[in-house]
Amino acid sequence: MSKKQSINLPRRRFVAGAGVAAGATGVGLGFSNSVKAGGGSAPTKLLVYVFLRGGMDGLSYVVPTSGANFTNYAVDRDATLIDPSLPLDLFGSGFGFHPNCTALHSILPRVAIVQATGHPLDALTRSHFDAQETIELGTPGSQSGQNGGFLNRYLQQVSHSPNAIFTALASSSNPPSSLAGYPDVATLDSPSSFTPNGGTFADTHLMMLESMYSGTGSLDLAAQSTVDAVNLINSFDLDNYTPAGGVSYPDTGIGNDLALIAQLWKLDLGISTATVDRGGWDTHNNQNTLAPNFGFGGNIAQVSDAVTAFYLDIANDPVKNENDICIVIQSEFGRQVSENGNAGTDHGYGNPMTLIGGLVPGGMYGTFPGIASDDRIGDGVAPTTDFRNVHATVMDRILGAGPGIANQVFPGLNYQPVF
Repeated sequence: MSKKQSINLPRRRFVAGAGVAAGATGVGLGFSNSVKAGGGSAPTKLLVYVFLRGGMDGLSYVVPTSGANFTNYAVDRDATLIDPSLPLDLFGSGFGFHPNCTALHSILPRVAIVQATGHPLDALTRSHFDAQETIELGTPGSQSGQNGGFLNRYLQQVSHSPNAIFTALASSSNPPSSLAGYPDVATLDSPSSFTPNGGTFADTHLMMLESMYSGTGSLDLAAQSTVDAVNLINSFDLDNYTPAGGVSYPDTGIGNDLALIAQLWKLDLGISTATVDRGGWDTHNNQNTLAPNFGFGGNIAQVSDAVTAFYLDIANDPVKNENDICIVIQSEFGRQVSENGNAGTDHGYGNPMTLIGGLVPGGMYGTFPGIASDDRIGDGVAPTTDFRNVHATVMDRILGAGPGIANQVFPGLNYQPVF
């Protein structure tokens, strides 16, 4: 990543998550808070939550390389990843990164892997919808939620800049369930669609808003704030971005999303949480573990390259600091240990979670229960660490919210920090 890169990012369409002024979505941008152009001081920390939807095969991402775990893995998996010299060693732990994760491996001191995370044993599920929903709500076994999503509860508990333009950002057309209930979310939709200042119609809508809502009532002020926010975003050169330190982002969906998040965070808009969603992990057929450009191998390479570029971009920035960010990567569950008859893997349970950041203590955490036949649950890795404890540890010890945040975000959790 030595060559300096000027990124021509496709413009995004910004839409507020809730409570926007009437007509704001017509110009592609809306905000729920009363904000004024001019920006504000950035929050101290940024949490980037990357959700890999579909159930990532954690045993092909963090691969057993020695001992009984390797022996059992080799018996039940196709021979494409059986050579123990192929995975990239992880802290001498008897596990290694998938060989396509060379970028992520290059920043290993700032990477933590928490093994065998998942739902509590009394809340296990192999339903994509149920698993994703209860993870994002932070309520294993229940889809009713407790005051929305877990990131909503986190954001409600931490302080933000009083001049923030928006405090939460979602790289999808609608906020994910993790942000459910939070009123101040900007969403990024249609990467190739128009810009907020995209020509005559957008300008006309802005002028209409200004003329229709020129009073002093709450709706008028909200509309005026929306116009101010649109004009502020218009003043930024979002099409061209040069990352710090000569970093190059991959020209992929996740690469472009993370590059835009980095750019917007550097603009001090007040963002404290950003979510990124990536599908393609439901590998029942032709998993193609080692394929470089498609299947599991291609997917994991894209994630590795993109999150590493984001970390290095912030780490090399002259103003921002890698100690102020944490990237959390999670999937709703893992896959079964045994390969199925279609050269793929079926739904399992326990799965690694990945943490990346300047204050992340690099290493392997959690307890891997083994994958001998008697160690498995329904041919899946048995979860040994409640996923909520991983998120609470990040909020407490990396983002600096303190141990009390655990029960504010996850009521009733018996908080046990993972490091």
